[in-house]
Amino acid sequence: MNTKEKLTPQQQAERIEGLYKNLESQAHRVFHHDRSGSIDTRKPYFAAEKRFCRFLAENYSLQNLKNVEPRHFYAFAEEMKAKGLSTSYIYATLSAIRYYNDKLGGKNEMPKDNKELHLEKRHPGALNRAWMDSEIEKACRVAYEMKGGGDHLDIIAAFRLGQRFGLRVNESVQVKVGDLEYALRTRQFHVPRGKCGQRRDIPVTTKEQITLLEKLVAYAKKKGKESGDYLLCDNHDNSVFEEKKRIERWISNHKHKFQDPDRASKVEPGKKPRATKRLGFHSLRHTYTQKHMKFLREQGKLSEKGVKKEASESLGHHRTSITKIYEE
Repeated sequence: MNTKEKLTPQQQAERIEGLYKNLESQAHRVFHHDRSGSIDTRKPYFAAEKRFCRFLAENYSLQNLKNVEPRHFYAFAEEMKAKGLSTSYIYATLSAIRYYNDKLGGKNEMPKDNKELHLEKRHPGALNRAWMDSEIEKACRVAYEMKGGGDHLDIIAAFRLGQRFGLRVNESVQVKVGDLEYALRTRQFHVPRGKCGQRRDIPVTTKEQITLLEKLVAYAKKKGKESGDYLLCDNHDNSVFEEKKRIERWISNHKHKFQDPDRASKVEPGKKPRATKRLGFHSLRHTYTQKHMKFLREQGKLSEKGVKKEASESLGHHRTSITKIYEE
């Protein structure tokens, strides 16, 4: 077909889809062979690059990702801004595009400075993103009562692991029965593979933590699981990823049932205002950190600097400055 001929809407859609599939296959080769960083970083980066591939196919008819130019980069950033996407989301997406451009050996270097994008300035830690205890209890009750009770015990267990130990959702779904047994014996909850593959130990110091561990071990044994089995999912290759997505979807679909509509007004004097948007599983880490720091202060064994250091270590950040984001 002569490329100058006017295409029908169907032909145009097929052409764009073909261009997208070509670009996506180039990005997939990087994703398939790349082993740097954790899979929990690589997957979101690949998803972001695929969105960029779709944008390039629809707007520029680009056929080779090595030919991406800064103008494409800036145009995609402007489109995301126009859609009202958050600054953090845009930053993460642009980081993925830079990453893939480097891995593919792009002919043009992508802009490193985000200042020219004139994005709204981020204020990490300005809001208290922790779930309130009442919201967590209601979420667990909602999960338990669904389909006659008991069908969503994995959701409840994941919530409790986030609440009591500050685990990320991907860390929760990778917990094995043996990890719980080890934590009960040693009073240290060992996370063998956290963000970026980092290991850390979370102290088991409260009655609530011990009780939870005992209940989860009993729950696992009742289901016939052994020490080497995952607590929340099966042992086949994709079960961890599928369980993570299931938990995230459940929160997204049912959050309106347990998030307090008046949470913004329930703030003690001198405390941060409560966030009302973008609350998810990660917010349980905020809940854990606030409770853990309060416990450490009440013990009176550590200085304020020591409290912040202990809290940052249990989160796996190893930076005391990070606790400002999590505090109330």
